[in-house]
Amino acid sequence: MGIFKPNKYVFFVFFALIWGIPMMLFSLGTINDRLSIDIQGLVVSREVVKYRADPAGYYSIYQIRQDDGTIIEYTAHRNDPSLSVDMPDGATLIKRKWELSYTVKGKVVNDFPTVFYPVNAVIGLSILVTGLFFGIRGLTRRKTN
Repeated sequence: MGIFKPNKYVFFVFFALIWGIPMMLFSLGTINDRLSIDIQGLVVSREVVKYRADPAGYYSIYQIRQDDGTIIEYTAHRNDPSLSVDMPDGATLIKRKWELSYTVKGKVVNDFPTVFYPVNAVIGLSILVTGLFFGIRGLTRRKTN
């Protein structure tokens, strides 16, 4: 009957859970946030709001008239899943669900970093699988004399 020391292998499992899962979820969540936006209409107005903590930073609150006449509000922040904070009044906006790009005044806007987030998700998955594999393998191995 062998005895094993879990202390040195717990690091692999710990590392996999602490780094792998958050990296994967961060990347996939950001991609999902952008893909789930579904707006089509005319930008009626734009209100620029400054952040209190960052005087140079701001976000925009848009009033958008959809094709059926209803007006919706969309808040655009200066982050990757958001649409642009600088769309002018009177611009026609088309952002379809499950597409990363969108159209403003007939021009296609591809401002989403399509390489960074998938690569980051794959790295997170690799860390998770590798860490769990070596950690569980080390924890279940029996020490031979």
